[in-house]
Amino acid sequence: MSQKNKFNSLIAKAILPIFLLLAMTGFAWQLIRIRPTPEAKDIVPFVPIVEVIAAKKEKLRSNLINYGTVRPRTQTTLIAEVSGIIEAVAPFDQEASS
Repeated sequence: MSQKNKFNSLIAKAILPIFLLLAMTGFAWQLIRIRPTPEAKDIVPFVPIVEVIAAKKEKLRSNLINYGTVRPRTQTTLIAEVSGIIEAVAPFDQEASS
């Protein structure tokens, strides 16, 4: 390769990318510097309109007509791990078992 081709290759591979990076950085800096400053706006708080009603306790009766078979969701067999008789079982709490 001739001396001129080596110099052109050096410019294309090293100096030109650095120059372009510096030029784009300067261009971005100018865009940031000349941007308009936003005008200050007053913040108006949004207050929702809420209607409050006092709750009263009352008994309601509902009539349901259903068809089908009622089956337990879970089924278990109680077995004593020690010898003896099971005299009582604690009440089952649906929410605690989930």
